[in-house]
Amino acid sequence: VKRQQTMEASTAAPDSGTTIPSGSPSIGSQSRGNYGPHTKAFLDTIAFAEGTYHQPNSGYNTHFAFDRTEDLSAHPALIKSGGGYRSDAFGRYQFMSPTWAGLGGAVNPHDGKPFKPGMDMSPANQDKGAVELTLRRLRIAGYKADNASDLEKILKSEGLSKRFAAAMSGEWASFPNTMGVSAYGQPVKKLNSLQNFFGKIIKKPKITPAPNNKGDQARVL
Repeated sequence: VKRQQTMEASTAAPDSGTTIPSGSPSIGSQSRGNYGPHTKAFLDTIAFAEGTYHQPNSGYNTHFAFDRTEDLSAHPALIKSGGGYRSDAFGRYQFMSPTWAGLGGAVNPHDGKPFKPGMDMSPANQDKGAVELTLRRLRIAGYKADNASDLEKILKSEGLSKRFAAAMSGEWASFPNTMGVSAYGQPVKKLNSLQNFFGKIIKKPKITPAPNNKGDQARVL
């Protein structure tokens, strides 16, 4: 989620919170969960902000700097470089490996450390992880956000407000804080750009990409 500047050796640890249970849909599942339209639009907005929205397979197989890994059995934890930054961020929502591990996810490190078992990175699990991270950040910001139903109500009520976006800035470096900049001094999307994208998705009940492990397909929602 956050990118390491060149030569940095560590990332911030994820916030504490409820671990997502294992036993979720298998790799390549095309289910995006029983989320409301505003929540789905927000998930698309995160992908837009993080640069994965237009990537193959809806971005679920995308590394930082846009390399791809087809295997979604675990977070690959491969550090990639681009634009003066180094990061092992992976997936549609650019999860850092410690963040994914903190959600109960499997991590397959390539630095000699042991494999960490947990849930795979199927599209459904990535969506679930992003929703959980969002709920955590909303609670920190003072929202009542205990579950996905609360998230849908918040987004339906206030949309992608300045307060809401600022709450996300601590999790996704591409979201602006209250000053309109990244909380991590990194490239950031303008709030009106995110709001416009969110609004367009809400108003567009058309064919959308369906995640899979073999390439782009489409389905009608």
